[in-house]
This record gives sequence, C-alpha cells and structure tokens, in this order.
Amino acid sequence: MKQRTVLSLIMVVCFALLSVACGAVPTASAPAEPATPAAESKQALPSAQGLVIGYEAGEKQNIEGLLKACAETKLECVRGKDIDDLVQKGVDAIISYSNQWHVYGVWPQIQNAKKAAIPIFMLNADSGEQGVYNLSTLYRSTQAGLEWMMEEMGGQGEFVYFNFGKNGFIQDIIDDVLAKYPKVKATSMPAEHGKTAFTQESLVEMVKKNPNIKAIWSTDNIMEIFWAMHNGMTDAKQLPLFLCESRLDGLTGWNDWLKENPAVKSFATIPPGGTDYEAVYVALFHLAGLKFNPQALGEQWNNIFMYDYPIITSKNLAEWMGKLDTLQVGEYEFYRLPAMTAEQIREKWFVE
Repeated sequence: MKQRTVLSLIMVVCFALLSVACGAVPTASAPAEPATPAAESKQALPSAQGLVIGYEAGEKQNIEGLLKACAETKLECVRGKDIDDLVQKGVDAIISYSNQWHVYGVWPQIQNAKKAAIPIFMLNADSGEQGVYNLSTLYRSTQAGLEWMMEEMGGQGEFVYFNFGKNGFIQDIIDDVLAKYPKVKATSMPAEHGKTAFTQESLVEMVKKNPNIKAIWSTDNIMEIFWAMHNGMTDAKQLPLFLCESRLDGLTGWNDWLKENPAVKSFATIPPGGTDYEAVYVALFHLAGLKFNPQALGEQWNNIFMYDYPIITSKNLAEWMGKLDTLQVGEYEFYRLPAMTAEQIREKWFVE
C-alpha cells in the first residue's frame, strides 16, 4: 500500500498547504466535544489517496476529534480491536488511544507493528520504542510538578508520595528527579491501584504529627490531598506543597483559599485536549513525506512531541483564572488546550 503511493505523495507534498476548520468549546457538564481548529483555511492538504489510518480505542472512548480530522483530510480511517488487528489489516499508520497503564500492556503488539514498519502515534501516554511517536505531556508534566516541589522545598526536607499501583514509568520519573536532590528525604507510601490509600483525616494527622513534611505528591486522588489541607490545616502558616487538578472547582477553591492564606502553594498543568485530532494530521504529513522538525521531538527517547502547555502555580493563578475561557472543557470537566490547527502542526512539528 505504501509502495504504490509514496512517489506520488512526495510530489504532491511540494505543492501542499493546509486546511483548518472551526470548532466549539463544550459545556462543563457534557463530555468533551472534538477538539477542532479555530479558523477556516482554504489551503490544500497533501493527498490522502491510497492511505489508510488505523485506530484502536476503548468502547466508551470519545473519537469524534479523530473522525472529524479523517473527514477533513479525506483519509480512510478504520477501527481495529487492538494494534495486532490493525497490523493484520495492513494499515499505513496506527493511532492508539492510550494511558500510563495501557501503554505497558501493548508492548508486545508494538513490536509487531515495528516489524511491519507501521508507525504508531500514541495518545496521552509515552512509549520509548522506536517507531512510536507520543502526543502527550504526561512525562513532562509529571517531571515538572516534582521539580517544582523540590525547588520550593529548597532542595531539602521530607517528601511523601503515593505512586498508585507502583507504575514503573512514573516511578522512573520520580527516581530521576529525586536523584538531583540528594538532601530530600523521600518516603514512598503504600498505594494499591484502585484502592483507598488515604483519607483527608489520615493526611491531616500525618502532617500534624510530622511538621517536617514539606510536600505531598500523588498520582491519584489529588484533590483529596488538596481538600485535606484546606479543611484540616486552614490557618496553618506553613503548609506542605501539593498538586491541584485543572478543573473549575479545584482552581476556584485554590484561588479563594490563596486570598485567605498566602502560604498556600500548589501546582497544576493544562494538558492538550485534541491529541486524536492532531494525530491524524501528523500521520498524514508523515506518510506524505514531510520531515519532523528536530526540535519537535524530545525528552529521554526523542519521540515525544513538545507541546507548549501552561503550568499554573500560586504565583500566576489569578492570571489564569481570567483566561479560563480560552481553554476547552473536556471529559470530567478538566480544562484542556484546544487542538492545534493543521497549519500550526505543520509549522511547529515539521520542516519543509
């Protein structure tokens, strides 16, 4: 399939420009609408003739962003039950809706796609395998939150963390960050996947018994830690550092608390909200012969697309409270960055 089309596609790319479509921000109470570009373009795209994109997604996964991009690009997009199924179908590229657990489970299937020379565009998770390109901020945002805590702690003190399920990918990031701060005393707390590791009461008790704890970090139940400190340590002049979810209720609670107590220090990020929409265009440009910008792919494996994503702390929270209407409200009411346009993707991640 690739051999029949690659020569004609390379010629078409020389003349190709990009198209964009208009999208709307969903209400907070509804599932996320497909992340779409904000302006319409009359420019042409590389030809999608003969190309087939495969995608794997859970039954309840919102795939409207992907389907919209497939329609705009005129790509043939087919669904498979998993990566192996799509390899058997002989697709030209695979888009995988993933997460930090799924990406580990499909490792053997990734090897089969590599043998078939089929590139995989991994969404919202990170794989270090060659031939996989990650559209995700999971690694960078996890690292950024931990490094923020270490710096705010002054590089020393006690640090408590909950890595639910002992996820190896997350643990590697934690260990790498802690290695840079040898004076930090880190304690890994028991946290089984899908089970309760703490309550608000137990967290408050832990902090009051050990006032040397300078930061509490977790992969799950982040707002339980936030509200534990809010409800149980309201008047404290020195609070542990903690994370906050990028939802309206979390950010509003943080902002209100900060006005009452300047000692409050928290951290949140806004991840990309249209990775499936963007992945379709990335796959098209890649299959059409465009080269990746060397600055576009980074981190430890040089295969994670570099997003410009917001980091919110107590220092710039008030500013972001005034800019929430520029963000997309996604599933579970989390704020997300709107999808990049095709033109933005090509300009940022590809070179002529």
